[in-house]
Amino acid sequence: MIDTLPQQKTLPHSEESERAVLGGVLLDPAILPTIAGRLRPEDFYLDRHQTLYKVMLELQDERVGIDLRTVQAKLEQQGQFDGVGGLAYLASLDLDLPDLGRIDTYAEIVKERSVRRRLIQASGQIIRDCLDGGVEAQVALGRAEQAILSLGEEAVQRGFVSLAHVFHETLTELEERPGSMLTGVPTGFIDFDRISHGLNRGNLIVIAGRPGMGKTSFALNIAQHVAIRERRAVGLFSLEMGQQELALRILCSEADVSFSRLRSNRLTQKEWSKIMQTVRANGESPLFIDDSPNPSLLEVASKARRLKAEKGLALLVLDYLQLMQAGGKYENRNLEIAAISRGLKQLAKELDIPVMALSQLSRQPERRGSDHRPQLADLRESGCLAAETLVTLADSGARVPIRDLAGKAPFAVWALNTDSWLIERAVVSRAFPTGRKRLWRLTTQLGRSIRATANHKFLTISGWTGLDELAPGQHIALPRRLPAGRDQYHVKVRGRSQVEHFAERLGTAYAGMTIFKQNLGRGRALRIALAVQSEALRVLAESDVCWDRVASLAEDGEEEVFDLTVPGSHNFVAADLFVHNSIEQDADMVGFIYRDEVYNPGEENKGLAELIIAKHRNGETGTVELVFLGDTTSFRNLDRHGPPPSAPF
Repeated sequence: MIDTLPQQKTLPHSEESERAVLGGVLLDPAILPTIAGRLRPEDFYLDRHQTLYKVMLELQDERVGIDLRTVQAKLEQQGQFDGVGGLAYLASLDLDLPDLGRIDTYAEIVKERSVRRRLIQASGQIIRDCLDGGVEAQVALGRAEQAILSLGEEAVQRGFVSLAHVFHETLTELEERPGSMLTGVPTGFIDFDRISHGLNRGNLIVIAGRPGMGKTSFALNIAQHVAIRERRAVGLFSLEMGQQELALRILCSEADVSFSRLRSNRLTQKEWSKIMQTVRANGESPLFIDDSPNPSLLEVASKARRLKAEKGLALLVLDYLQLMQAGGKYENRNLEIAAISRGLKQLAKELDIPVMALSQLSRQPERRGSDHRPQLADLRESGCLAAETLVTLADSGARVPIRDLAGKAPFAVWALNTDSWLIERAVVSRAFPTGRKRLWRLTTQLGRSIRATANHKFLTISGWTGLDELAPGQHIALPRRLPAGRDQYHVKVRGRSQVEHFAERLGTAYAGMTIFKQNLGRGRALRIALAVQSEALRVLAESDVCWDRVASLAEDGEEEVFDLTVPGSHNFVAADLFVHNSIEQDADMVGFIYRDEVYNPGEENKGLAELIIAKHRNGETGTVELVFLGDTTSFRNLDRHGPPPSAPF
């Protein structure tokens, strides 16, 4: 069947239409701006036509008049004049032009043939993926769906766009929203909309909180507002709650009826009437729920693309992040969560919609004195280090306090490649303070000492482990030596070698090898690995890692802390230990739901809630005060406000 594909045949194209478009531009350069938004150079089939069209676009951007001579000069400058056929070919382009007034038609023919070719190419790739045993069926299906839908959704792929064009589109969009300052999808929460200007297209919004704070209710209220009052399509992936429980919550919120009374079927006749009226009024609202358990990122993306194509999706909500699967293999769950976050951000840009993802927080807020409000660092998948922690720089060998590195990225550090177990140069993308936090001091038997937050991760034989999960006597990794030429740890430090650990875990096969009771040099360890013909042992014997034991762990004050982001390696050498980095957040906005009554019950804070906007790439941060109605499990605006910027929630 594969042989029947038009691989050996001429792919769809219209040479005459391509010549007509190019000839028309030569005759009347004013035509080019009218077609430049639809046609790319790649839409032309013949190479010479691609080259000519690209040169015309360049001349337009340089504000140089387009005619036979300027095109010739540009081609000669680029060394491509003879390749397109020279002056004779250029002069012949407008000889057989049927009608200058039909350039739009010729341009559409060129684009239509281009789409056909791309469809053929996509189909060929789909077939290759299906025949390739190394590609999982779900992955192949996701690629196929993305390729086909992208062809249907936009005939022209985005490239560089001039500032004038962006200004025009932006002003046009603003004019279409008279009386509103919102640039995105309204949430119905007045102060939130005033700070965020709505949920903007292409943005990833993370709403996080500790269990019991109501983050699901908050996101559901936003979904209700968009679908019921704005009448715009919303997709809701509920990974924790089932469809019926979500339906009950929506009914209670809209009808202002007690959730517990509805669930236990103890409603009065008046309350039942309100429920039935809500069903009749809102049953056709474009809110679509998927309660599949533990979906992969590919599955979420596939379903979202389909919903966008069928219903015109305006908002995607995911409850919640930690229940998703990224697909593929990751060193640890932290990196998988980071990959999911990055994938959702890419999905938001691809579908040109806001994506809201809910996230659980660690126990860090509970460990803070009297103020349990979440901080941005609570969302990161690693902790932070004390200001005086010395970080070893790869290019100079200098050991610099981490506080002095804040704001100075990019720079290079030493990091461990956990596949090869060798130290490599790695570039830091961000160095930053993360607030004031409680610290713990970790001291090792070899005298290493570091002050870090309880959730900062260190490398153990079982993987990256938080400081609060370590115990005296447990082994953690340190560099055997650094590539700067200083043999800091080999022999004179006498730390336990990676080979020794590996031998112990193998058990009886190496139990009699007393040589592993001392720290081995690479040469001796390598000879043993070769003698027993163990490739895994050989890799470990050549590693840059040796092992030390935790001697003590103790609380050690509270002060400003810092961290680094090291893409790829996700770790770095600090205080002569391997420490994990802070994983970069892909979210454009991060908000925390906080209700003080959960920690401090009392009449003065009963029913009060806060939405703490801790990160906002496109605007201000701050705290939004809300009301939480426990009976209906819903959030509301405070009554002190004036008219909202959109329909009230």
